[in-house]
Amino acid sequence: MTPSIPQPHVIAHFRSLVWQSLDNEMLPTALFAAERLNAYDPKGGDSVHLLGLCLYRDGQYLAAESLTKSWVRHLGCAYIYAQCCLKLGDGRESQGINALETCRRLWNGTATWNQHSDTDRRPIPDAATVQFLLGRLWHNAGDVKKSVDSYVAALKLNPFAWEAFTGLCDTGANLRPNAVFKQSQEMLESLKIPSYPSHPSNIPATIPEESSGLNGLRNSSENLPSDPFSSNGGNSRDRSDLSYNNHPSFFNRLNEGVGSSLEAETPTSQPTGSSSHELFGGVNGVNVADKPPPARKTRATTTEITTRKLTSRSTRDIANDGKRSATSSQDSGPQAPARRSTRLTSKFTSKLGVGTERETRLGTKEREREAKKKARTVGSRSRSLHLTGTSAAAKERQKERERENSEDINMSDATSKPTFAPPGHQIDIKKQEAQLFILDLFKKAGAGYFSLGRFRCKEALHALNSLSPSQKDTPWVQSQLGRAYYEMANYVEAEKCFLRVRHLSPVRTQDMEVFSTILWHQRKEVDLSYLAHELIELDRLSPEAWCALGNCFSLQRDHDQALKCFKRATQLNPKLAYAFTLQGHEHVSNEEYEKALTSYRNAITADSRHYNAWYGLGKVFEKMGKFDTAEKHFRTASKINPTNAVLVCCVGMAMEKNKDFKGALHQYNIACDMSPTSALSRFKKARTLMLLKYYQPALNELRILKDLAPDEANVHYLLGRLHKLLRDKKSAIKHFTIALNLDPKAGHLIKEAIENLDEEEEDEYSGDAEENRFLDH
Repeated sequence: MTPSIPQPHVIAHFRSLVWQSLDNEMLPTALFAAERLNAYDPKGGDSVHLLGLCLYRDGQYLAAESLTKSWVRHLGCAYIYAQCCLKLGDGRESQGINALETCRRLWNGTATWNQHSDTDRRPIPDAATVQFLLGRLWHNAGDVKKSVDSYVAALKLNPFAWEAFTGLCDTGANLRPNAVFKQSQEMLESLKIPSYPSHPSNIPATIPEESSGLNGLRNSSENLPSDPFSSNGGNSRDRSDLSYNNHPSFFNRLNEGVGSSLEAETPTSQPTGSSSHELFGGVNGVNVADKPPPARKTRATTTEITTRKLTSRSTRDIANDGKRSATSSQDSGPQAPARRSTRLTSKFTSKLGVGTERETRLGTKEREREAKKKARTVGSRSRSLHLTGTSAAAKERQKERERENSEDINMSDATSKPTFAPPGHQIDIKKQEAQLFILDLFKKAGAGYFSLGRFRCKEALHALNSLSPSQKDTPWVQSQLGRAYYEMANYVEAEKCFLRVRHLSPVRTQDMEVFSTILWHQRKEVDLSYLAHELIELDRLSPEAWCALGNCFSLQRDHDQALKCFKRATQLNPKLAYAFTLQGHEHVSNEEYEKALTSYRNAITADSRHYNAWYGLGKVFEKMGKFDTAEKHFRTASKINPTNAVLVCCVGMAMEKNKDFKGALHQYNIACDMSPTSALSRFKKARTLMLLKYYQPALNELRILKDLAPDEANVHYLLGRLHKLLRDKKSAIKHFTIALNLDPKAGHLIKEAIENLDEEEEDEYSGDAEENRFLDH
């Protein structure tokens, strides 16, 4: 019969079954067991969280959202609910943010990034994980500033949060990867090895509580060594150090007592068979944990106490302390009173074989010296007492006592220098090495990703090439290298990188839309068709596969079929901005400018930093004759990608259409400085120089351009026109003829120019065809 009240052991068994099924990707079993658990324990937030997790992993986002919506005060349920809101979108992001903020007190300040292993898990997210999810929600909601704040908070808590770093880069925020991937305070704390040694079985491990009564000592003696027994770690001291035991504050507490609570905590005896060797170091002589807090006062150390360390008490207190110390020494034995001072001073004498007669003599002589000092230093609590000796005999007796006890002092000094580091200073070297290695790896990859996101392609290539050969020869790194070469318009090297990606991972579809565009630019119709066929065969639900197929149709001038493919890609992934951009390009080819504007705007909605869409908007407005609006969009694209010479040229083209030739020339000069081998930049610059009647500089640019693009008909056509302006008919005819041979389709235009060699050349001419051809290059 099922009990009416859920039993903890039954719930634990259910949960174990669910986790085992989830770990082994047995989702149907996990779902079935989690549902049974939720029915058995419907009021348990943990049970709801587990069922919601199973539904989320199974892709049932609506069901998981509906289940966890009323449990947002449970951190696990709130996290699942927020993830479902992110997946479902459609304005739900704000609801997910509110759910996480509702239970902020449950996750704020938590850190479990270093508590996961192959045998242990933490199913409840920590602060870094929640901050990352908040960053994604804010980003999708359109609030970039709060998104950046959340990503930064996540990275401060956990520098290994790669998704938070890439999300931060995608927002366009300025950052330094070297400052991101470094050891955080939590990481440094996790490296510390607890150096508290184990207590002997016959000594109770309760001494750390005593440190609370010695807080005043920590400020007065800063150079004293640490005490591994203290509960305050690195701020404590080693009780075996004589200078610590002889400190006035310690001496006061030792002889005057600290209270009954401490008396019960102090060990009262040692094993009778212990030798001095075992007491001060065990077998190796360095096991500080095996020695009790030493407080033995030999004749030499007592002299040291009375001559140098008694700065905070009057001589009356000193004399009384001497009496109590002597009495304690005489009474030390199995039946001694349970006073703290008595036990601390008697333990060492009983084990080292020092008789009570010696201690009595020590106490008597101590009182004599203290009586003499009393007459000279009454009332001087803050001044050190220096005994220079009242007679030569006193000095001789003191030297004799020091020689007799030199062996004991040396042993005590040896024990006062532990071989282990104070608590908090010893670290796990292997763990630190692993952390630094991974952080360095993340730093190099992160520097490459960040530079590529800023379109600083040379810096990205340098960072990615600095990775080790094994790391460099991976699909992700090769894809990033291919993207960098693609942005540099180095399509040959980009193709090599993506071919390597295909070799390393033949079933990979990610980034293949870029590879298909590279093949499109190179007009490799066969290779592009083969790639599209393979990707569609691999995964018909891959948006990248449909982009590749669309590019294949576009290369064949079948724009309608290309549009269908790109539309399918956007249906499969509404966040794939590049698919919307390719769709817009096809609409432009069909001269459907309004539809093209819609496609480009959808791309910007998906990714506001997608400069290709801003460029597309500029081209559409330029074709529509709205040159001011076109210039605005070209400048936005150039601001996102400031290293692209084509975008700078487009700004100049828009200014040129507005008759601002000097402004356009300035933009073309910038473009030529950015990319000296850019044919488009030099072509536009030469044409603008001709319009401004700077013929000789224009001729110099065209000669350079002729070497860069010797088979370009437009270059020779422009050279012919320039030589005609310079009255060099022979050279003009030569270049017009070359242009005619290179582009017979433009024969009527070239023949007309040859026929009109004797007529005056007009400065105004239409260069739209040349511009479009170079832009397609």
